[in-house]
Amino acid sequence: MLATPAFGQEHKFHKHVQISNVNEDLVAEALACSRTGEACLRVCFDVLAMGDTSMAACAESVRELVIACDALAGMATHDSKHLKAYAGVTAKICAECREQCMKHKEHSQCLDCANACESCIEACNEYTA
Repeated sequence: MLATPAFGQEHKFHKHVQISNVNEDLVAEALACSRTGEACLRVCFDVLAMGDTSMAACAESVRELVIACDALAGMATHDSKHLKAYAGVTAKICAECREQCMKHKEHSQCLDCANACESCIEACNEYTA
């Protein structure tokens, strides 16, 4: 019971801040690209597991894409001072991935990834403009 006044006083010193949705579109595009990349990567792994190495370069490119887009989403969420430079790098990674995925567009996941890459490139370019 002695702790009750302390808990009651807690709110008195706590200030509420307005949380902004800064870079919300960039975060959404980066996360969508990462999500579709994961699905594409699954297809690459399945093909590779069957002994077909034709998608090895695509798998490598998509792996880099997922890492880059996850990092971009985090940096955009926290409005990193390095975001503009990193968005430019991510756009390049997305472009390379899109190129690889288009080679395998007969797989719907690869085509979806290529399209998500294009959307992420547009969001990155819009941010860096």
